[in-house]
Amino acid sequence: MQAPPSRMQVLIVGGGLVGLSTALFLAHQGVRSVVIEKHAGTSLHPRARGFHSRTLELLRSTCAGAEVEQAGSVPAGTVVGELVAVTLAGPVHSWKTRTVSTQRTDVSPCPYVFLGQDRLDPILLEAARSQGVEVRFRHELTGFTQDARGVRATVLDRESGTVSTVEAAYLVGADGVRSPVREALGIALGGRGSFGHNISTLFDADLSLVQREAPLAFAVLTHPEVGGVIAATDVKDRWIHATRIDVSREMAEDFTEARWTERLRTVTGNADLKPTLHGTFVWEAAERVAERFGSGRVFLAGDAAHQMPPTGGFGANTGIHDAANLAWKLTAVLNGHADPALLESYDAERRPVAAATAAP
Repeated sequence: MQAPPSRMQVLIVGGGLVGLSTALFLAHQGVRSVVIEKHAGTSLHPRARGFHSRTLELLRSTCAGAEVEQAGSVPAGTVVGELVAVTLAGPVHSWKTRTVSTQRTDVSPCPYVFLGQDRLDPILLEAARSQGVEVRFRHELTGFTQDARGVRATVLDRESGTVSTVEAAYLVGADGVRSPVREALGIALGGRGSFGHNISTLFDADLSLVQREAPLAFAVLTHPEVGGVIAATDVKDRWIHATRIDVSREMAEDFTEARWTERLRTVTGNADLKPTLHGTFVWEAAERVAERFGSGRVFLAGDAAHQMPPTGGFGANTGIHDAANLAWKLTAVLNGHADPALLESYDAERRPVAAATAAP
């Protein structure tokens, strides 16, 4: 069943932190957008877990800034530990502590915040909706065309099966590393490529028995069978465990609750551990940058435009910076304050930043 066409200034494909940030930046400048996201809601996993001062500077221009800072604030002088060991219980190769520095007033008035994407996304979602942004979950882009007048997209409501048409002046693909928007545009990726796949689980557990003189922030575990990393999240007693996976031999479904539980007991050195598991996902560590960040009236942002190694959280932060850069330029063009040629500067400015950030 085909619903009547709807008209929007900007259609954003992808309701993650980059898509929601784009919508929020646009809304605060008076531009109407609609966000479509094929999943049922925002991210259930922390994924990105830290946001830089520059990112907070940008978010301060929106109604979400204060809440993000409050939610992710870290008390001054917080000391955390970093461990390299066979398991959390030992033998220990190295243990060091460091003071978490989140405020550098000589660099920025804004702090670094320690906040998982699972907590950031709902803040951005609520803020965007408060500014009149329509966010449609369980809606999937099935195709689009563009011409000199705009973009015409077909959207599937995955719940009802209804297909609708959305007409927009511009389309932003913030639809992740396997971006259908990028693929439809025929834009290739460059860079060093894949460094391998990993599988992560988010779990709740009391690890106080293996804590040392400072709270554990990060551990590299060298156990020959179940090695990997364990990282703290911004929620007490909630952790991420990640390890390598050969995707040619195994899938996420092979890591059952019983298998994870046994693995976590081994890697923590606690045979009685009773973890509460919150799901599993496979992800790829890679360096790839799109050869173009747009084509005509369609633009790429975030992971759709660049895939970065996870260290430092630069992928998420760079994606939000993409959103801010693109939003003000779309606003200027849509309001008639700038020639559409201004939009060419988005690629010229953001692609070199992505390439430099992704490179070693």
